[in-house]
Amino acid sequence: MNTIMNMRDTTPVNTFIGPGSSRMVGALSEQMGANTAFVVCDAGVKTAGLVDGILESLQEKGISAYLFDRVTADAPDTAVDEAAELCREQGCQVVIAVGGGSTLDTAKSIAMLQNNPGKISEYAMDPTKARVKGAKLILIPTTAGTGSEVTTGAVVAVSSAGVKCGFTGKDLLADFSLVDPLLTLGLPRSQTASTAMDAFSHCVESMLSGISNPFCDVLSLEGIRLISNNIEKVMENGNDVEARQNIMFAAYLGGMSVNDGGCNFGHAIAHTLGAKYHIPHGVVCATALPMVIEYFAEIYPDKIRKIAEAMSVALPENADNADAASVTADAIRALNARLG
Repeated sequence: MNTIMNMRDTTPVNTFIGPGSSRMVGALSEQMGANTAFVVCDAGVKTAGLVDGILESLQEKGISAYLFDRVTADAPDTAVDEAAELCREQGCQVVIAVGGGSTLDTAKSIAMLQNNPGKISEYAMDPTKARVKGAKLILIPTTAGTGSEVTTGAVVAVSSAGVKCGFTGKDLLADFSLVDPLLTLGLPRSQTASTAMDAFSHCVESMLSGISNPFCDVLSLEGIRLISNNIEKVMENGNDVEARQNIMFAAYLGGMSVNDGGCNFGHAIAHTLGAKYHIPHGVVCATALPMVIEYFAEIYPDKIRKIAEAMSVALPENADNADAASVTADAIRALNARLG
């Protein structure tokens, strides 16, 4: 588990996963020809010292860094536009994100705007608006939730409209992602739980989707199994590096599944309530997920039984579809309760 593994061609993003992988950022930036980096994080990540190793790695390679540490949850479009302009003014060749889903999505948008005119709201509100690949991009998650480090999508809060908009495209994919479980060791229990259940929701919702495919099922079922087997270990011992890495990998798998399968009304509820009430995204996803399972009882009964099996939930003998969905949904509710 101390080995850094490189997933080069089996995934959409060249990824290094393992303890200490985040310290590769300087060498990778140098490899891409960068001499100035735009490093994106939030104030909490900066205060926790999680960005220090990133800046040191860049410094070791002689790469200067401009630190933008003003990302907020549900990052507004105006902040993205401001950061994108700063990135241009500083002449940065690579954008590096260190943080949770809002930070990673903000960095994707900043990188995209380096090579595309206008404001981010124009692209978020009109996903058909033409775009080209943005600046070089390295994503370093500090939570195990969104899987944004490997997804083709980003979410932006458009302040003027009071909505959160998602937009997708392969042009948004990072050049590298560095999945380092050591960056999650200090994550508070509440964030550990809510981000993991966001990842869990990605896995389930992308399976129970009209555009899902068999590859989504393979990815999602392994993600569900990993989270089910490891989340309570992490809640009991936040310094369990192996369990932390297993959950980060599950989030990564969920992100890949979402690339094809997408999410459904559980995430629609979460985005709507999150934009209005600023409730943590994973909390709403976790709350909605049992209802998602029950809704699809008669539509995807075989998949729901596979979800129960991946969670090690024993279904009653001869359970009909509604019963199987109800037992599975109740198991998720019970897990939510245990996680607080």
